Formats: sequence, structure tokens, C-alpha cells
Amino acid sequence: MIFYAHSLEKQPQSAWQELYEHLIQTAEKAKLFADLFQAGDWTHLIGLYHDLGKYSCEFQDMLSGVKQRRVEHSTQGGRYLADLWPDAGKLMAYAIVGHHGGLPDGKRSSGSDLKNRLNHTRKIPDITITVSDFFSKPQKPVIPFQGQKGRIGFQCSFFIRMLFSCLVDADFLDTENFLNPKKAKLRRHRPNLSMLKTPLFKKLANFKTDTLVNEKRAKILNYCLDAAPKPPGLYTLTVPTGGGKTLSTLAYALCHALKYDKKRIIYVIPYTSIIEQNAKVFRDILPKDSVLEHHSNYNNEKDTGTSQEVLRHRLACENWDAPLVVTTNVQFFESLFANRTSKCRKIHNIANSVIILDEAQMLPEPY
Repeated sequence: MIFYAHSLEKQPQSAWQELYEHLIQTAEKAKLFADLFQAGDWTHLIGLYHDLGKYSCEFQDMLSGVKQRRVEHSTQGGRYLADLWPDAGKLMAYAIVGHHGGLPDGKRSSGSDLKNRLNHTRKIPDITITVSDFFSKPQKPVIPFQGQKGRIGFQCSFFIRMLFSCLVDADFLDTENFLNPKKAKLRRHRPNLSMLKTPLFKKLANFKTDTLVNEKRAKILNYCLDAAPKPPGLYTLTVPTGGGKTLSTLAYALCHALKYDKKRIIYVIPYTSIIEQNAKVFRDILPKDSVLEHHSNYNNEKDTGTSQEVLRHRLACENWDAPLVVTTNVQFFESLFANRTSKCRKIHNIANSVIILDEAQMLPEPY
């Protein structure tokens, strides 16, 4: 029997996506994402088992139209790994069980929390394969960080959210690539960070030092460039308004990112007015499609149309797949603590980025 992951309307089964193919491709994408924070072996397993429940007659009947109701398919893979390894498997089960409805609570009195979902008295469709026939025996992954006293709960919860982000983005992308290849194609061929350097430094080369203020701006820029080769870490820059920090910090971030093979630059700003101002400065200098402006007030005049530029912007907002992201404190920090798939897809792309917290004094002091 051939098992399928996704069907195509008005197309024969021979044109449908086979389940094994979807699992392998999702696992490989998820591993690529998580390799940036040394967890690729975790997400590869999560990707392989996330749709294990589709190996059931009930789900295949639903795809074929024999059954009209929704069929549970997200619990079986999480249950399999949690049974295999009660510790590591449970961490992976959060991501698998929640990959459609969102990350579940660990435990509550009733409902769809993880404990209830994994409870063997809860009826779910049986899979009709022997797992070992399809997958080699998995190796238990090692947690890629050192637990700290008093923080291990937070560390694990954030690690789960990172795994979840890798899975849901990989799952969305592979599904989209099959169901809507034209849309998927729009995500490709974005500029990379190395393509930003020439236009930026061409602009900086035109800066004048004909006044005292311009001399100070040039000094600030040079300080930033001198700091760029320093090892990754936490740095501060204190500059008064008018000191040219928008382009100076971009120059620092770009040089630092290229030296240390970072994937993107993320500006996190408290006010939408500053975001719009900075994003315009960046767009006037940098290649088309390199700047992603993501906040609630974004209003592209073309947004009512269906141009490729607008569609590419909307797609990039889903997972922040752009070399330069300009966003708000709210968008950034709420995403880090979200549980919904739509909010969490982007989180893994924060890994291995240069993050600039602009107007950092606006963050509440206790945090």
C-alpha cells in the first residue's frame, strides 16, 4: 500500500505527494535549520515522525474522500518518541503534537495538553505499518546545552520552542512546495548578506566631513567598523540623535556578520515611526528584496495588488527569510514566547543573526 501525505484536487493518486517523501524532505529542512544551534539531530527525528499518524487507514480514507471528518495524525509520532525516551522524547513530542494546533501546555486538568494527548487511554487511529520497516532505529539525541541551576525549566521551554519553529517552518515549506510550487518559487533567489556590502560602502564613501557634525559621524562610523572584527557577544553603542547610528550600526552588523558567517541582521525598534524611517533609508541603498519591514503599521501601497514584490514580502514575513529584517520590540519578543505556528515559524531564523536593539533604553528596566 502506498501512503500519501497530501492530495491534489482533481488529480489522480499518482500525482499526490507520498508520505515517506514528505517526511524525509521535512526532516532534512528541519535539520538544516537546527544545525545552526547544534540541534539538527533532534529536528531530523522530529521531522521524520511528525506525520506518523498519516500511516493510518482512516487518514488515507480522508485524503481519498471516503471519510469527510478530520482525522488525528499529530499524536502518534509524539507518543512513539515519548515512549521510546521519556525524557528527550517528551521534549520532541511537544513539537510534534503541536505542529498544527500550536504548542500544548504540559499539563492541565483537562483538554488537549501534552499529558492528555500522550495518554494511552486516549483513542487515536492506529497506524498500519511497523515503524521499523520504514525507519532505521533512531539514536537518542544529546541535549546541546548545559543546564543551569534555577534556569533549566526556562532553558528547556525555549529549546522546545526552537525545535517547534524548525519543524513547523520545514513542514509548511515542503507542503507549499508540493501544493503551490509557483508560490514556493517566489521565496527563492533573495539577495544574501554579501550582496549588501558594495552598495552600502558606496553610499558611505560619499559621506562628507566638511562640518564638525559630519566629522563626528565619520568617527562614530570608524569606531563601529573597528569593533566589527571582535568576537560575537553583547556590545553597546551610545550615540546622540543625529550621530548617524542607523548606517554606522548597519556597517558594523554587516562586517561582523560576514566575518563570522552570520545569516541575517535583525533591527528591533520600539516605535513604528523609527522603523519606517530606518527601513526607507535601507531600501534606498540596498538591493531590492533585501529589506523586510515587519510590523503592524506596514502598509505597502501595492498591498492590494498581486505583484510578485508584494507576495514576496508577505511570504518573507511568515518566517523572516530575508538578509535584513526591521521589526518592533513587540513582534520580536512576543514571537520568542509564542505558541502558535504562525508566530513561531520565524524564531529559528533568529539563530546565528546579528540583532540590533535600537533605543535599548526603552526596554523596561526589570527585563
